[in-house]
Amino acid sequence: MAWNNRKKRMGRTIIVEDNNVNRAISALKHVMAPVLKELKQRKYYEKPSEKRRRKQKEAARKLRKKLRLMEDQR
Repeated sequence: MAWNNRKKRMGRTIIVEDNNVNRAISALKHVMAPVLKELKQRKYYEKPSEKRRRKQKEAARKLRKKLRLMEDQR
C-alpha cells in the first residue's frame, strides 16, 4: 500500500547520457514548460472572461499552426 502512494508522487527523471548535459537540460525544459506556463498564469487572478479569451486565442493559434504544417507538407 505504501508503495502505491509513493509511486504516484514520484517526479519526472531526466537522465544524462554520454555526458550530454545540454541535451538533458533541453529535455528538462521540455518537460517543465507546461508547469512553468501554469505558474505564470496563476501568479495573478485571471477573470473568467479573460480565461475564455485566452483559450480562444490559443485554439486559433493551434489551428493556424496545424494549417501551416499541412500546407508545408503539400
